[in-house]
Amino acid sequence: MLGGLEDRLMGGGGGGIVKSIIVGAILGAATGGIGFGLGLTAGSTSFLGFAVSAMEGAILSGAAMGAIGGTLSGVAGALLGSSAVAEADSFRYEASDRTHSMATAIGYRRLIYGRIRVAGQRTFVHVTNDNKTLHVVYTIAAHEVDGFEEFWLNEEVIPFGTDGKVTAGDWKDKVEVTFGLGTTEGDATFHEKLRAACPGKWTESHLQAGCAKVYVKFTYDSSLFASGIPNPSWVVRGKKVFDPRTGATAWSDNPTLCQRDYMVEWWGWKASRIGTADCIASANIDDEEVETSLVRQVSQVKGTAIGTMTGGGGLNAAFDGSDDDEWEDCATGAAGATIGRVETTARAIAGIRFVGSIDNGICDSASTFTWAVEGSNDDGATWATIYTSGTVNDEPGLVVEVTSGFSSTTSYLSRRLVINADSGSVGVAEVRFYEAPGVEKRYTCNGSVLLSTDHGTIMKQLLSANRGVAVDSGGKWRLMSAAWRTPHARELTEDDLDGGIQLEPRLTRKELFNTVAGVYTNPDSFWQAEDFPTVWSDFYRTEDGPQALVTAIDTTADTITVDETGFTTGQPVRVWSDDVQPGGIAADTVYFVILTATAGTIKLAASHDDAVAGTAVNITSAGSGTIRANFGVEIDKDVELPFTTSPATCQRIVKIDLLRCRQQQRITWPGKLTCFPYRADDIIPVTLARYGWTRKYFEIEAWAFAVRGGDSEDDAPRLGIDMVLRETDESCFDWSTDEEQLVDPAPDTGLPKARVVMRPSVPTLSSGTDRLLVLGDGTIISRLHVAWTDPDDASLYRIQVQLSADGGATWADQPDVLPGVQEAYLSPVVDGTDYLVRLRAVNQVGAVSKWRASEPHALIGKTARPADLLMFTVSDGVARWEAEAEKDFEGIEIRYHVGVNRSFATALPLHQGRLASSPYTLPGLPGGVVTILAKGFDTSGNESIAASSVVLNLGDILVGNVVEEYDLMALGWPGIIINGSVDDDGTLVADDAGGLAWDANEGRLAWTNDAAPAWTGSWKAMTYEVDVEFPLAVGADTIKLPLAVEGGSVIIEVRRPSAGLAWTNDAAGAWSGDDAAPAWGVEPWEPWTGDMPARPGTWGFRVTTGFGATRGRIATMTPTLDGADISEVLQGVTLAPEGTRLPIANTYRAVKVVVCNLIGGTAATVRTVDKDTSGPLVRADDASGAGISATVDATIQGY
Repeated sequence: MLGGLEDRLMGGGGGGIVKSIIVGAILGAATGGIGFGLGLTAGSTSFLGFAVSAMEGAILSGAAMGAIGGTLSGVAGALLGSSAVAEADSFRYEASDRTHSMATAIGYRRLIYGRIRVAGQRTFVHVTNDNKTLHVVYTIAAHEVDGFEEFWLNEEVIPFGTDGKVTAGDWKDKVEVTFGLGTTEGDATFHEKLRAACPGKWTESHLQAGCAKVYVKFTYDSSLFASGIPNPSWVVRGKKVFDPRTGATAWSDNPTLCQRDYMVEWWGWKASRIGTADCIASANIDDEEVETSLVRQVSQVKGTAIGTMTGGGGLNAAFDGSDDDEWEDCATGAAGATIGRVETTARAIAGIRFVGSIDNGICDSASTFTWAVEGSNDDGATWATIYTSGTVNDEPGLVVEVTSGFSSTTSYLSRRLVINADSGSVGVAEVRFYEAPGVEKRYTCNGSVLLSTDHGTIMKQLLSANRGVAVDSGGKWRLMSAAWRTPHARELTEDDLDGGIQLEPRLTRKELFNTVAGVYTNPDSFWQAEDFPTVWSDFYRTEDGPQALVTAIDTTADTITVDETGFTTGQPVRVWSDDVQPGGIAADTVYFVILTATAGTIKLAASHDDAVAGTAVNITSAGSGTIRANFGVEIDKDVELPFTTSPATCQRIVKIDLLRCRQQQRITWPGKLTCFPYRADDIIPVTLARYGWTRKYFEIEAWAFAVRGGDSEDDAPRLGIDMVLRETDESCFDWSTDEEQLVDPAPDTGLPKARVVMRPSVPTLSSGTDRLLVLGDGTIISRLHVAWTDPDDASLYRIQVQLSADGGATWADQPDVLPGVQEAYLSPVVDGTDYLVRLRAVNQVGAVSKWRASEPHALIGKTARPADLLMFTVSDGVARWEAEAEKDFEGIEIRYHVGVNRSFATALPLHQGRLASSPYTLPGLPGGVVTILAKGFDTSGNESIAASSVVLNLGDILVGNVVEEYDLMALGWPGIIINGSVDDDGTLVADDAGGLAWDANEGRLAWTNDAAPAWTGSWKAMTYEVDVEFPLAVGADTIKLPLAVEGGSVIIEVRRPSAGLAWTNDAAGAWSGDDAAPAWGVEPWEPWTGDMPARPGTWGFRVTTGFGATRGRIATMTPTLDGADISEVLQGVTLAPEGTRLPIANTYRAVKVVVCNLIGGTAATVRTVDKDTSGPLVRADDASGAGISATVDATIQGY
């Protein structure tokens, strides 16, 4: 597939061409698995959200484009200046795009000069290892580069070793980089690794010769790659350039050398067309050292991190640009731990800024700490103290910043921070060192452009780095940096005029400005475009502002009154007189407005700060003549310096712009050929008496031959030189270190790193009545309430919530929560269960924070109890009640005690479940005194506080038909007796608890006072258990239990005969072979609720009397089978004289009653001879007593 495309794949030609390959994709089917699934389908390709067109299988390429071509036509005197660089936000966008990789089939290559952070274009993509390993080639530049200094993923600097593997942090073992410098030797390892990893995909035909590139291998991780491939970028030392001063080609950030390289290597000018002398002079100006006056931050990634701190983020956590880390993400260590950096450049450290974790601060337990900064020049063998602090009070998120008081001016290769505390650990989220004022090159060139940009624009951007010009003069291009150049020796006078001059004394308002602001590339802010400090002139602001007439001066109040209003505090103002200046107010001096209560009346301050403070200048006299005031107005200009990375350099450049702008006089000079020695951009002295100029300096903006005359015979044609001159002065290029303004001695990181996501606060859990959900039907649903505070992150997308009911062994996902809600209700949950909840934040790119877990919480359902019953009565065996109308009221429970006992908790239930409505017929109860109790319950299982109770004396238990009974007392209490015995009366009684009357200490009294008994006495809890057989029981019979029992508390239980068969079929054994196991199931013990339906078999009875001061006694206990009554009526039964057995239909165990009524006939009486269960024998007699036939109706009763 690749063979026919070899001439188009990744070759070295094509100028600005970038061509792409995506290989290893699965066409026609999505991968479906976890990992780097390309998910390609016919006609389109989607790779982790990056779309490209599918063609020629899995190979993408494009036609040549962006090749260098065209020239800038020009004549002698043509000049390219840098002041025309775009003044819009285009550079901001370009700077952002520069650090983001792109995925397009074709694109323009990049040109890099100096040192800059850039991404690249993805030109090769392949997946292996079941979509778990991703191989990507990023084409960085269209040329060889000198080296790669830093590796970034998203907005985080990633440490990597000489083998290219990431050595620390989340990306360790997940990312590996291999560099190709764009040379045969520099690309060897790149090709070797890539061909081994992607055999047949990256072949000998794939070279990208002459292009700098990086091969990145990603190993899949679901949390790291949640939102796709991270954005890689690199700080690159760009193109090597020729230096005519040395004759060598090497890396340099000299603007003039970079300009020369572009014109020769890319624009197409011959090297001989570049003026060597001017080039050398300009390059020397660029390399001049300029003093700086302010401390400035040392790049956080220069050199290598050192120290004894480790912690969750390790040493590099403190140099990743993130101030808002939590303790577990910080660099931490024991008290006395150190953290710093070592590099090859020695620096004099003059300041430090370090930040504590947002949850703990600097210490995890101590409340105060001390710190010091140390330096070393012998690889840490010895350390010199540079600064020692006093005691610092710690707090969460503490920021410590000191940029003065550092005692040593010695430069050190190694620097470190030492933190001491009385206890616990210490740690930092971020550390930034600042170096002392020093020197920097006057101008440097650090930036990049796409080769799709036209040559003129690229050249102007390069010229902006030294505010230089490129002049095509005399067949040579002159490259000149912004600097004062020695004026031409020849003076320009009226003798050189060939006509009248045109003087423009002032620029138009559109051309003027007194304030300059703009953007540059800030290496300390992710190498993004950022505002440099604004440069302005208060004097020029007053010169450009409105003028007002001073109408009064009050030397007592130190005020001046003008005929205008609408001023602001701190506004610059300049006061001047055409006669005598007011006393105390100097001419040509800028003051600042202090507003007063009277409109139009102001005071003057010597500085802006004095104006804000209200400190006025003392006016000693009113002056004389016409006095006027010029009030300042801001006229701003925005510039872009895309190849500048120093804010001090930016200020020097734009100050030149500002001062040159104020040199407003421009002359159009029709010159004679005597002007031929001059060249464009020369500085020349001009003397013209009519204007009062004596050797006034002008700069030649334009120079061109001109033909004049020829309009008549008397005016022969003549050759001359036309020039445009602009006034200038050496002071325009002056610079004092006092003028330097600080960008930010501790610059914030700007936008947060996309993959650094802060966690929510620790979730707090609560439950209970106020957290319940009450449905319309009264159903109560328990809920777990979770509350937290969202992280302070504008990119927060949602909060993920998980719930665990097993101590964190497993976690169940809960619905996500949107930002700002900061609470959630979780259900279903189970009352009494211990729950954990954990949270993590997800930002808008899909990156996640670490989990934040709660403390365990035992879930509480509804705790509020229902109201006590309004009424409860028992009459004729029927219970009735009334309850409050509560939405979640479920019903009542009725229980009983034998005897008088109002303890609901120990009472025996009289029914299953809960009774929803009144009334309820009670089952048969034991005889004697009983206590009936009732409580209300809600749907959460909460019971009312007080039980309603009724005490009844039910008397003896009525037994109608005794089929079988067991008088257990008469039988000697068979069964099991625990903690009991039979007394002399045959009563079963509880044993004595056996407590001593006093303890074993003979020195202690047996009692506390004579009136108190020596002890109270107590009795053990007694249990009596017995099994009895009722083989004759039938379905309608009743089991009754007449007994007499007393005790502190009494529990009566019964165990019914098993309803299960002894075995399931004839072939199966009765039991499993375990001799100890019963042959069939055993029913559980249950409370005795009175009469119980009978079934044949073994019945168990168990009575327990409680421990306490009342001795348990069982006087009588007679389990009884009460047969169910049976009756039937027979009509028209004919009796024989000898008698007839009634033809009964029922089966009787006993016949109790037979009633017969004669129907007609002569019989005198009818009598029952016997009550045999086969049928009672009945005979009719006449008056003499002899048997006689008769007809009767009979009623039979029995059981």
